[in-house]
Amino acid sequence: MIVLLQAQDYLFVRAFVPFVASILIKAWKESDDDGDLEIILGGMAALEDEINWFKREATNLGISLSEVVPHQANINYCRFLESLMSPEVEYTVAITAFWATEAVYQESFAHCLGEGSKTPPELKETCARWGNEGFGLYCQSLQRIADRSLQKASEDELKKAEVMFLSVLEHEVEFWNMSRAGLYAPFIFLNSETNKPMEKEIIKLFHHILSFHIRRRFYEFYTQGSFGIRHAISQKMFVNKVP
Repeated sequence: MIVLLQAQDYLFVRAFVPFVASILIKAWKESDDDGDLEIILGGMAALEDEINWFKREATNLGISLSEVVPHQANINYCRFLESLMSPEVEYTVAITAFWATEAVYQESFAHCLGEGSKTPPELKETCARWGNEGFGLYCQSLQRIADRSLQKASEDELKKAEVMFLSVLEHEVEFWNMSRAGLYAPFIFLNSETNKPMEKEIIKLFHHILSFHIRRRFYEFYTQGSFGIRHAISQKMFVNKVP
Protein backbone atom coordinates (compact mmCIF):
# COMPACT_ATOMS: atom_id res chain seq x y z
CA MET A 1 0.00 0.00 0.00
CA ILE A 2 1.30 3.43 -0.96
CA VAL A 3 1.36 6.00 1.84
CA LEU A 4 1.71 9.73 1.27
CA LEU A 5 3.47 11.64 4.03
CA GLN A 6 3.27 15.40 3.67
CA ALA A 7 6.24 16.41 5.78
CA GLN A 8 6.37 20.04 4.75
CA ASP A 9 2.59 20.31 5.02
CA TYR A 10 2.78 19.05 8.60
CA LEU A 11 5.06 21.96 9.50
CA PHE A 12 2.82 24.36 7.61
CA VAL A 13 -0.35 23.21 9.39
CA ARG A 14 1.30 23.71 12.78
CA ALA A 15 1.93 27.34 11.82
CA PHE A 16 -1.53 27.59 10.27
CA VAL A 17 -3.30 26.86 13.59
CA PRO A 18 -2.36 30.14 15.36
CA PHE A 19 -3.23 32.01 12.15
CA VAL A 20 -6.75 30.56 12.19
CA ALA A 21 -6.99 31.28 15.93
CA SER A 22 -6.21 34.94 15.22
CA ILE A 23 -9.01 35.04 12.63
CA LEU A 24 -11.38 33.60 15.22
CA ILE A 25 -10.56 36.54 17.50
CA LYS A 26 -10.99 39.03 14.65
CA ALA A 27 -14.38 37.48 13.79
CA TRP A 28 -15.49 37.82 17.42
CA LYS A 29 -14.53 41.50 17.41
CA GLU A 30 -15.41 42.62 13.88
CA SER A 31 -17.87 40.25 12.19
CA ASP A 32 -21.53 41.24 11.86
CA ASP A 33 -22.62 37.58 11.69
CA ASP A 34 -22.31 35.18 14.64
CA GLY A 35 -22.29 32.28 12.18
CA ASP A 36 -18.73 33.18 11.17
CA LEU A 37 -17.42 32.03 14.55
CA GLU A 38 -19.02 28.61 14.22
CA ILE A 39 -17.64 28.04 10.72
CA ILE A 40 -14.09 29.10 11.62
CA LEU A 41 -14.17 27.09 14.85
CA GLY A 42 -15.17 24.03 12.85
CA GLY A 43 -12.13 24.57 10.67
CA MET A 44 -9.86 24.60 13.71
CA ALA A 45 -11.24 21.25 14.86
CA ALA A 46 -10.47 19.81 11.43
CA LEU A 47 -6.87 21.04 11.71
CA GLU A 48 -6.41 19.06 14.91
CA ASP A 49 -7.56 15.93 13.10
CA GLU A 50 -5.19 16.73 10.24
CA ILE A 51 -2.17 17.07 12.54
CA ASN A 52 -3.04 13.77 14.21
CA TRP A 53 -3.26 12.14 10.79
CA PHE A 54 0.24 13.33 9.91
CA LYS A 55 1.55 11.94 13.19
CA ARG A 56 -0.09 8.55 12.69
CA GLU A 57 1.31 8.20 9.18
CA ALA A 58 4.78 9.21 10.37
CA THR A 59 4.64 6.70 13.23
CA ASN A 60 3.61 3.92 10.87
CA LEU A 61 6.62 4.69 8.69
CA GLY A 62 9.06 5.14 11.56
CA ILE A 63 9.70 8.79 10.65
CA SER A 64 10.38 11.52 13.21
CA LEU A 65 8.51 14.67 12.23
CA SER A 66 10.61 16.65 14.70
CA GLU A 67 13.57 16.09 12.38
CA VAL A 68 11.86 17.51 9.29
CA VAL A 69 13.62 20.70 8.19
CA PRO A 70 11.36 23.41 6.71
CA HIS A 71 12.37 24.66 3.29
CA GLN A 72 12.57 28.31 2.43
CA ALA A 73 9.27 28.43 0.53
CA ASN A 74 7.56 26.96 3.59
CA ILE A 75 9.30 29.40 5.93
CA ASN A 76 8.28 32.34 3.75
CA TYR A 77 4.65 31.21 3.63
CA CYS A 78 4.48 30.76 7.41
CA ARG A 79 6.01 34.20 7.97
CA PHE A 80 3.39 35.66 5.66
CA LEU A 81 0.61 34.06 7.71
CA GLU A 82 2.20 35.36 10.91
CA SER A 83 2.12 38.89 9.50
CA LEU A 84 -1.66 38.56 9.08
CA MET A 85 -2.07 37.78 12.78
CA SER A 86 -1.35 41.38 13.73
CA PRO A 87 -4.29 43.22 15.39
CA GLU A 88 -3.81 45.94 12.78
CA VAL A 89 -4.86 43.56 9.98
CA GLU A 90 -8.59 43.89 9.34
CA TYR A 91 -10.92 40.89 9.51
CA THR A 92 -11.85 41.33 5.84
CA VAL A 93 -8.21 41.04 4.79
CA ALA A 94 -7.48 38.04 7.01
CA ILE A 95 -10.62 36.05 6.14
CA THR A 96 -9.94 36.55 2.42
CA ALA A 97 -6.45 35.11 2.83
CA PHE A 98 -7.85 32.26 4.95
CA TRP A 99 -10.44 31.32 2.33
CA ALA A 100 -7.86 31.46 -0.47
CA THR A 101 -5.43 29.20 1.38
CA GLU A 102 -8.07 26.56 2.10
CA ALA A 103 -9.69 26.79 -1.34
CA VAL A 104 -6.50 26.14 -3.27
CA TYR A 105 -6.05 22.83 -1.44
CA GLN A 106 -9.61 21.66 -1.89
CA GLU A 107 -9.88 22.74 -5.51
CA SER A 108 -6.57 21.19 -6.50
CA PHE A 109 -7.09 17.84 -4.81
CA ALA A 110 -10.68 17.66 -6.04
CA HIS A 111 -9.34 18.25 -9.54
CA CYS A 112 -6.94 15.34 -9.07
CA LEU A 113 -9.92 13.12 -8.30
CA GLY A 114 -11.80 14.20 -11.39
CA GLU A 115 -12.27 12.13 -14.50
CA GLY A 116 -9.29 12.33 -16.84
CA SER A 117 -6.93 13.79 -14.21
CA LYS A 118 -4.38 10.97 -14.70
CA THR A 119 -3.66 10.92 -10.97
CA PRO A 120 -1.91 7.63 -10.01
CA PRO A 121 -4.38 5.20 -8.35
CA GLU A 122 -2.06 4.94 -5.34
CA LEU A 123 -2.74 8.59 -4.50
CA LYS A 124 -6.52 8.64 -4.87
CA GLU A 125 -7.20 7.89 -1.21
CA THR A 126 -4.98 10.70 0.03
CA CYS A 127 -6.37 13.13 -2.54
CA ALA A 128 -9.85 12.35 -1.23
CA ARG A 129 -8.82 13.61 2.21
CA TRP A 130 -8.60 17.19 0.90
CA GLY A 131 -10.64 16.92 -2.27
CA ASN A 132 -13.81 15.56 -0.66
CA GLU A 133 -17.21 17.22 -0.93
CA GLY A 134 -17.40 18.07 2.78
CA PHE A 135 -14.21 20.12 2.66
CA GLY A 136 -15.52 21.72 -0.51
CA LEU A 137 -18.70 22.86 1.25
CA TYR A 138 -16.59 24.28 4.08
CA CYS A 139 -14.51 26.29 1.59
CA GLN A 140 -17.71 27.58 0.01
CA SER A 141 -18.81 28.79 3.44
CA LEU A 142 -15.52 30.64 3.85
CA GLN A 143 -15.93 32.19 0.42
CA ARG A 144 -19.40 33.47 1.34
CA ILE A 145 -17.95 35.06 4.47
CA ALA A 146 -15.15 36.66 2.45
CA ASP A 147 -17.55 37.89 -0.24
CA ARG A 148 -19.89 39.42 2.36
CA SER A 149 -17.00 41.15 4.11
CA LEU A 150 -15.56 42.46 0.85
CA GLN A 151 -18.90 43.89 -0.23
CA LYS A 152 -19.01 45.99 2.93
CA ALA A 153 -15.30 46.85 3.01
CA SER A 154 -13.79 50.28 2.51
CA GLU A 155 -11.69 51.07 -0.54
CA ASP A 156 -8.54 50.78 1.56
CA GLU A 157 -9.54 47.35 2.89
CA LEU A 158 -10.33 46.13 -0.63
CA LYS A 159 -6.87 47.11 -1.82
CA LYS A 160 -5.22 45.35 1.12
CA ALA A 161 -7.34 42.23 0.64
CA GLU A 162 -6.42 42.12 -3.03
CA VAL A 163 -2.71 42.30 -2.24
CA MET A 164 -3.05 39.52 0.33
CA PHE A 165 -5.05 37.39 -2.09
CA LEU A 166 -2.31 37.60 -4.71
CA SER A 167 0.32 36.93 -2.05
CA VAL A 168 -1.44 33.68 -1.13
CA LEU A 169 -1.34 32.63 -4.77
CA GLU A 170 2.36 33.41 -5.03
CA HIS A 171 3.19 31.47 -1.87
CA GLU A 172 1.08 28.49 -2.96
CA VAL A 173 2.83 28.30 -6.31
CA GLU A 174 6.26 28.51 -4.66
CA PHE A 175 5.28 25.84 -2.14
CA TRP A 176 4.22 23.36 -4.80
CA ASN A 177 7.18 24.22 -7.00
CA MET A 178 9.68 23.07 -4.36
CA SER A 179 9.71 19.59 -5.84
CA ARG A 180 9.78 20.75 -9.45
CA ALA A 181 12.78 22.94 -8.72
CA GLY A 182 14.58 19.91 -7.32
CA LEU A 183 14.82 21.38 -3.82
CA TYR A 184 12.49 19.10 -1.96
CA ALA A 185 9.12 17.52 -2.54
CA PRO A 186 6.53 18.81 -0.09
CA PHE A 187 5.13 15.35 -0.65
CA ILE A 188 7.31 12.42 0.33
CA PHE A 189 6.02 9.31 -1.40
CA LEU A 190 6.81 6.13 0.47
CA ASN A 191 5.87 2.50 0.09
CA SER A 192 4.80 1.09 3.45
CA GLU A 193 6.27 -2.31 2.59
CA THR A 194 9.63 -1.36 1.12
CA ASN A 195 9.98 2.14 2.62
CA LYS A 196 11.42 3.32 -0.71
CA PRO A 197 10.52 6.43 -2.74
CA MET A 198 7.97 6.01 -5.50
CA GLU A 199 8.98 6.51 -9.10
CA LYS A 200 9.99 10.10 -9.85
CA GLU A 201 7.73 10.11 -12.89
CA ILE A 202 4.67 9.76 -10.64
CA ILE A 203 5.79 12.63 -8.42
CA LYS A 204 6.47 14.82 -11.44
CA LEU A 205 3.06 14.06 -12.96
CA PHE A 206 1.19 14.70 -9.72
CA HIS A 207 2.85 18.05 -9.13
CA HIS A 208 2.33 19.10 -12.71
CA ILE A 209 -1.41 18.50 -12.30
CA LEU A 210 -1.58 20.46 -9.04
CA SER A 211 0.69 23.32 -10.09
CA PHE A 212 -1.21 23.99 -13.30
CA HIS A 213 -4.61 23.71 -11.63
CA ILE A 214 -3.66 26.17 -8.88
CA ARG A 215 -2.91 28.83 -11.48
CA ARG A 216 -6.00 28.16 -13.58
CA ARG A 217 -8.49 28.09 -10.71
CA PHE A 218 -7.13 31.14 -8.94
CA TYR A 219 -7.24 33.10 -12.17
CA GLU A 220 -10.92 32.17 -12.38
CA PHE A 221 -11.52 33.06 -8.72
CA TYR A 222 -9.87 36.43 -9.19
CA THR A 223 -11.51 37.50 -12.42
CA GLN A 224 -15.00 36.14 -11.68
CA GLY A 225 -15.24 36.69 -7.92
CA SER A 226 -15.31 39.74 -5.69
CA PHE A 227 -12.16 41.20 -7.23
CA GLY A 228 -13.26 40.61 -10.82
CA ILE A 229 -15.02 43.96 -11.17
CA ARG A 230 -11.97 45.87 -9.95
CA HIS A 231 -8.95 44.65 -11.87
CA ALA A 232 -7.84 42.11 -14.46
CA ILE A 233 -4.84 39.84 -14.06
CA SER A 234 -2.65 38.84 -16.95
CA GLN A 235 -3.80 35.35 -17.90
CA LYS A 236 -0.33 34.64 -19.19
CA MET A 237 1.13 35.15 -15.71
CA PHE A 238 -1.03 32.60 -13.90
CA VAL A 239 -2.33 30.18 -16.52
CA ASN A 240 0.40 29.73 -19.09
CA LYS A 241 3.42 29.98 -16.81
CA VAL A 242 3.68 26.32 -15.84
CA PRO A 243 7.23 25.48 -14.71
